Amino acid sequence: MKKHVQPINRLSRLSWLKAMLMTAVLLLAFGADEASACKLEDTYRYNVTLEGTHQLRLKMPLYDKDDYDCWIVSGTVYIQIEGSDKETLFYYESQQNISSGDYLPRIYCKKGVDGDMTLYRDRGYSSVKVTNSLGNELYPCLDNQDYAIVNVLWDIPNKYRGKKVTISWGIHHNGNGPRAAEANEWIAIDATSMTIPSAPP
Repeated sequence: MKKHVQPINRLSRLSWLKAMLMTAVLLLAFGADEASACKLEDTYRYNVTLEGTHQLRLKMPLYDKDDYDCWIVSGTVYIQIEGSDKETLFYYESQQNISSGDYLPRIYCKKGVDGDMTLYRDRGYSSVKVTNSLGNELYPCLDNQDYAIVNVLWDIPNKYRGKKVTISWGIHHNGNGPRAAEANEWIAIDATSMTIPSAPP
């Protein structure tokens, strides 16, 4: 007695293969994004806050070792009094092509305004005064982390007191591995506006 064999539905099989192929493509795409993620591109890590009535604190990424080295090629923080021209408040960049296993990148930085400016470092490293000349210092990654965040405190001069100012950013980064393809890319950081308290009479 001849058994009846159910014919294979070629259309269903083709659809199944297409679905599997699409799934594989999506997994590869998301996997690549995950592997190349860089904290320098996290715009929420770029912060400016008013401390008390006469100091401004700036925080921004410098270097990320996660998966592939990623560093700031040139970073500029601008300040602009309403109705006036933009000025450079702080300029910084990082050592490039940091050797494997090195969690002590180097920062090159200077200020472009008057008023005392202090660079604070993590892991017990002493604070450093920022001057108008480009200096360089070791800048350790955060405790138990593989990335470094610049932490600067600026004593605001009377020129800016009682004025509405806008803080903006110009950030250019680069990296190794997949990040090298992003040479000359800029990170768009939202500007922040605030009114600086007036100086006491």
